[in-house]
Amino acid sequence: MSRDLLYRIYSFLGLLPFWILCTSSTNKCTVRHEIADCSHLKLTQIPDDLPTNITVLNLTHNQLRRLPPANFTRYSQLTILDGGFNTISKLEPELCQSLPLLEILNLQHNELSQLSDKTFIFCMNLTELHLMSNSIQKIQSNPFKSLKNLIKLDLAHNGLSSTKLGTQLQLENLQELLLSNNKISALRREELDFLGNSSLKRLELSSNQIKEFSPGCFHAIGKLFGFSLNNAKLSPSLIEELCLELSNTSIQNLSLSNNQLYTTSNTTFAGLKQTNLTVLDLSHNSLSVIGNDSFAWLPHLEYLFLEYNNIQHLSSRSFYGLSNVRYLNLRRSFTKQSISLASLPKIDDFSFQWLKVLEYLNMEDNTFPGIKSNTFTGLTRLRCLSLSNSFSSLRTLTNETFSSLAGSPLLILNLTKNKISKIESGAFSWLGHLNVLDLGLNEIGQELTGQEWRGLENIVEIYLSYNKYLELTSNSFALVPSLQRLMLRRVALKNVNSSPSPFHPLPNLTILDLSNNNIANINDELLKGLEKLEILDLQHNNLARLWKHANPGGPIHFLKGLSHLHILNLESNGFDEVPAEVFKDLRELKSIDLGLNNLNILPPSVFDNQVSLKSLSLQKNLITSVEKNVFGPAFKNLSNLDMSFNPFDCTCESIAWFVTWINNTHTNISELSSRYLCNTPPQYHGFPVMLFDISPCK
Repeated sequence: MSRDLLYRIYSFLGLLPFWILCTSSTNKCTVRHEIADCSHLKLTQIPDDLPTNITVLNLTHNQLRRLPPANFTRYSQLTILDGGFNTISKLEPELCQSLPLLEILNLQHNELSQLSDKTFIFCMNLTELHLMSNSIQKIQSNPFKSLKNLIKLDLAHNGLSSTKLGTQLQLENLQELLLSNNKISALRREELDFLGNSSLKRLELSSNQIKEFSPGCFHAIGKLFGFSLNNAKLSPSLIEELCLELSNTSIQNLSLSNNQLYTTSNTTFAGLKQTNLTVLDLSHNSLSVIGNDSFAWLPHLEYLFLEYNNIQHLSSRSFYGLSNVRYLNLRRSFTKQSISLASLPKIDDFSFQWLKVLEYLNMEDNTFPGIKSNTFTGLTRLRCLSLSNSFSSLRTLTNETFSSLAGSPLLILNLTKNKISKIESGAFSWLGHLNVLDLGLNEIGQELTGQEWRGLENIVEIYLSYNKYLELTSNSFALVPSLQRLMLRRVALKNVNSSPSPFHPLPNLTILDLSNNNIANINDELLKGLEKLEILDLQHNNLARLWKHANPGGPIHFLKGLSHLHILNLESNGFDEVPAEVFKDLRELKSIDLGLNNLNILPPSVFDNQVSLKSLSLQKNLITSVEKNVFGPAFKNLSNLDMSFNPFDCTCESIAWFVTWINNTHTNISELSSRYLCNTPPQYHGFPVMLFDISPCK
């Protein structure tokens, strides 16, 4: 028998056990850290060969019809059992007797229809019981009476027609009761009496078409903290009845989203006047009219959600009484029936005057005609205002536009997507506390004289990216020396070569984005004085000429002095040369991206000072040779390298050192076998670089 045949046989026999293990493992549970995952295995019975010390067992998505108690005796340490998504139709009382430590039992999406008094008699330690999406239509007697430690009970998506889950006091520690998506049509007086000793934090009844709230229906659960009745088609009159019934509870969180609350009046929430309601969700209600003093009964309210409605008009009394609201969401809250000016939503002056402690106001995605002189008057604690895509005709920002915010300590202002075309002098002079100003994604086209930012004494970030065009001057940012982040991506930047540099007045700048501007001409003073700069984005420009030795006066070293720079992006600039000392001062540089350029040969000392470099990208260049004297210093502490799709020359002289390095390094190199291929010589064309045989190399 030939040696070659013997070798093949031994190789096959050696791999056989591994092959058997791999194929059989698809039908076995996986066990890790006392957690057994037996899901999606088409099991018809409980596995009997799992470690006895497992504490969690996942049996979901199988074909189990029963959970025989005898099969669980060996797993007495279980605290969590998940049998969801099976066809279990009956639960035997002895199951919990076999699992004395069980705390969480999940049986959602099964076929349970009956629960007896004995079903959970031995489940005293259960804290969570999930029975969602079964076929339980009625709870008879007291199946949950023994669950003295139960905190959460989920009976959503069944066929229950009543909230009555027992005839005796029980579930004294229950905090969450989930009954959404059932067939409950009324809340009657005595149905919740079984919870008389509980302190329910959350009652979920959403997606039940409730048409009746009997007097006293919540009297047994007066300690109720949170109540959700979303997607229930409640009319204004039914919501008024509900609020009256909640009057003697401890309700603080009320969610009534996606109902039919088309209008509110000064009696709608009157029943809540004795409560301490702090959160109210009225979103997705097609609400069109907020009557005067509608919220006068809610002095403790802190969070009000009104997004996705159809409000036509805010008057000066719409928010009367909301003296403690800190968060107000009005995103897409106003009508958009027509583009005519007459039908645009109307906000009267002083509409927000009662919101004395409001800190966050979201008015995104609306069609307001503009901002009036007293639109925001009274918001004396406002910190964040989002007006993205909010206006139909806010073309010019004047020195009066934000005058109503003069008394606000505003920190963040979002004005994106408003088709703003011009910023006049002093437009933000009222906003002396502002830290972040976002003007991106507009149509601004103008020369920046610097007066636009007058008064922004505390500004930290200005975002101007994605506008029509911006022409810079030496004074464009002279009035905002506190600026730390400046974003000027894709703004057809003009006159960036001004002297002194437009950025010279910004000694605190840490992030500067000048990418996607087709910049071709800058001088070596552009970034002078930016000693705190950490991130510089210059990708997608046309800077190739600046680093050519043939450039009149020699290469332009526009990166000099950036001693604290951490991230440098120069992708897609057409570079075919890199000066030897261009990165000399950048000792803290952690990431360099020179991808998608035309680089071939790099000077030997170019990366000598990059002792902190962690990421280097040179993908899609024309690099043929990777030699130690060039790349050795850069690769020393590297975490990520991308040199993919370069035309490597697979010869000893060009890549022998590189092949040795990539086959021994712990650096992350993605798609090494498919994106690092030899281009030359012809006999190696398309061959993986990592497999190049370096044994003949000296």
